[in-house]
Amino acid sequence: IDESKLDASVNASLDLADSALQSQTFNESIIIYLGGLDTDIAATTKAAIIPYLPYNLEVSELVLEVDTAPTGSNIEVDINVDGTSFLTTIISIDATETSSTTAATAYAIDTTTFPNSRIPKGSTVTVDIDQVGSTVAGQNLVLVINGVRY
Repeated sequence: IDESKLDASVNASLDLADSALQSQTFNESIIIYLGGLDTDIAATTKAAIIPYLPYNLEVSELVLEVDTAPTGSNIEVDINVDGTSFLTTIISIDATETSSTTAATAYAIDTTTFPNSRIPKGSTVTVDIDQVGSTVAGQNLVLVINGVRY
């Protein structure tokens, strides 16, 4: 066996495997509990903090969920990246609903400030609860951030 050909073949295989791994996309789901564990949620700034995002994230979807629906008014939540709102239209759950997926007004990401809906590695992400239901606040509020590492 010609060792130089074997070495070249092994190195080529390793380079190909490394290249394939680097081109992989990794889906991420960040689940953030925002409060109201069997009690009413409350409007508050910095209801949750991710002090250091450990990877670059291209956000593909945001979802809010509650177990107990708000009544009287919507639940409204804002997401901030390094102190700047990530959203031009904040995410909400309509009164009497339990999910933002059915909201009358869909959230919108600020793609001018955050091109391609991207949050860079090392960012601090905070979540504010801007409004809760006025008759029933809602309970067990969770935010899910889905995306892909870039």
